[in-house]
Amino acid sequence: MLTPGSVSRTLPLPGILEQAKGFNNIAEALYLRDHVLGQLELADASDDPAQRQARCTFVVVGAGTTGTEVAAQGQLFTRATLRRYPRIRPGELRWLLVDHAPAVLPELDPRLARSALRILRRRGLDMRLNNSIEQVTDGQVRLSDGTTVPTHTLIWTVGVTPGPLAQALGLDTVKGRIVVDEFLTFPGHPDVFAADDAAAAPDLTRPGQLTAMTAQHAQRQGKAIARNLAATPG
Repeated sequence: MLTPGSVSRTLPLPGILEQAKGFNNIAEALYLRDHVLGQLELADASDDPAQRQARCTFVVVGAGTTGTEVAAQGQLFTRATLRRYPRIRPGELRWLLVDHAPAVLPELDPRLARSALRILRRRGLDMRLNNSIEQVTDGQVRLSDGTTVPTHTLIWTVGVTPGPLAQALGLDTVKGRIVVDEFLTFPGHPDVFAADDAAAAPDLTRPGQLTAMTAQHAQRQGKAIARNLAATPG
């Protein structure tokens, strides 16, 4: 069974590979948490207003499910953590959510997405829609509208792409994902299964469409493969 997963999708932008923090697995999530706490510690210890501003500013790129959740929960996390950093005022914390699209959460019904956008704005998130990243350095991010944001934290959540193993096997692929049938096996190889983000599994509820690259589909596929293996003779 092949479940090689996916990797973060990057774009050829100056500074992205060197400066951006991913959020695609538990290790990256733990690293990001420690990084954010480190920025708050540095801000709390600094008397330089510019340094404090940059350390307390966090930029999230990608307003899909992951990016929107990171921005929303990151804001709550840093606010709750301020009891450990008495010199930082709540008003110094700043979270930006950047996306070239005109709305957040494109996976949801537009009415739910609009409701989420209103709530996030009411909570004080700086929503930079119809915008994108042009350049990143260790101390700032430049946006496509010409704005320069002082920050040491850029969180990259613009999506994932199948891991390199999916292309290296020489099997048929669709957008980098290995083609499988409704039983999650390779056509012509009923004893070989594939699942998760690397598998182009047909969505039986939407004929002609593929399942999305989400954890929910991967979990269901894992259970289906277990049942199919148990039912396989020999």
